[in-house]
Amino acid sequence: RIKSGETVKISYLIGIADSKSDALNLAEKYNGKAAVSRAFELAWTQSQVEARYLNLISRDIELYQMMLSHIFYISPLRREREDMIRKNAKGQSGLWQYGISGDFPIVLVTVESGDDLSIVEDAVKAHEFWRSKGLKIDMIILNEDAGNYLQEFNDRIRKVILSNRGGNVQDKPGGIFLRQASIMDEESLNLIFSVSRIVFSASNGSLRQQLKIKNFSQNRAKRDLPVFHNIYQGVPETLEELTFFNGLGGFKKDGSEYVIWLEGKVDTPAPWSNIICNEEFGCLVTSSGSGYTWAENSREFKISPWSNDAVMDPPGEILYLVDEAEGGPWSITPLPVREDEPYTIRHGFGYSIFEHVSHGIKQEMTVFVPNSGRIKIVKVRLKNISYSKRKLKACYYMRPVLGVNTQMTAPFIVSGIDDNQSLIIRNTYSDDFPGRVVVVDCSEKKRSVTGDNV
Repeated sequence: RIKSGETVKISYLIGIADSKSDALNLAEKYNGKAAVSRAFELAWTQSQVEARYLNLISRDIELYQMMLSHIFYISPLRREREDMIRKNAKGQSGLWQYGISGDFPIVLVTVESGDDLSIVEDAVKAHEFWRSKGLKIDMIILNEDAGNYLQEFNDRIRKVILSNRGGNVQDKPGGIFLRQASIMDEESLNLIFSVSRIVFSASNGSLRQQLKIKNFSQNRAKRDLPVFHNIYQGVPETLEELTFFNGLGGFKKDGSEYVIWLEGKVDTPAPWSNIICNEEFGCLVTSSGSGYTWAENSREFKISPWSNDAVMDPPGEILYLVDEAEGGPWSITPLPVREDEPYTIRHGFGYSIFEHVSHGIKQEMTVFVPNSGRIKIVKVRLKNISYSKRKLKACYYMRPVLGVNTQMTAPFIVSGIDDNQSLIIRNTYSDDFPGRVVVVDCSEKKRSVTGDNV
């Protein structure tokens, strides 16, 4: 208990060890305020020693840490290379001929003349700082000078790399790669620019200046939906008689479906799932929602994300409903928007059905995969059981993966809209599944489509 005006301090420990006894010993070592305070003091001292060794000031460290957010997350600066990213037709293997694996994030620095060497020095310092923190990042320094046979400018760049302790990691994974643009074809150059997490051009100023986001505003128009003011009388729902009913679900008498009944805050102890697939395409549906979808290989080529979280079970695809006059959004499935009214989930052979009644609308969503073809169909049926005319909108949301997981593929996902107003999604960086195109479409002609990938 914390008394009024009293302050308490709590320390949380996160560690890893080879055995349980080692983990307990580690926890015992830091079991006390003095040990925790001492650990902070030693960490601070070590950071000061590292900064002096690397000849860095706090302003430099702040910049290098700022750069990491653009490297490990999708940077809005990619919009400046949108045309290149869309034109790229080469996968990861296109980097191998230049001695670059493509397994680590890439930072690209382009230089043209001797006046540009200062940015090379700053970039190499940043790379050394990241290495000191255990981060593996490939830095490509691209010499865009046509040069001559003697390659004098190339040698000057190499000297800068060596003088800043970059020589021991040159041409090694997670190291520094000095390459000449003059010996690369246009497609390869386009690939390097496309897959780089962040690109610095010496002609555009310092590293700090180029991190400033131009012509990009996060203050997009925000539209608040009204809160529901109409209280629609609920429709009494009864559960049909089921075989082997356990309080949450049971089989229909003819054995064709397993029916799950979720009411109030009650949930299944674990995701009760239905795997729906043919030989080359499928999806996983749980009692919470419409899981995830895959093609050809359920691990290697996920179309939408799978969380592998048996507690939260967040859905990889979501269908929202909105009544713009009265409020929303809500979902037909128990997640992500859980309502007090009951949900009925029917897992059948090759399909799953979600049934829900709320806001004066009787809702039904059927998910199934045909016997052949790489396609999943989601069929929605809505019935207005209120006494007024309603105008509803349905919004289907999916975070594309097109690979093993979003952490690996997100920087390389490209989305667009075709002539039929269908959403088109590609991952040109994939060598395992090259040329695959994901299409998201619907039967309604009056629609809007958007994607946050270039």
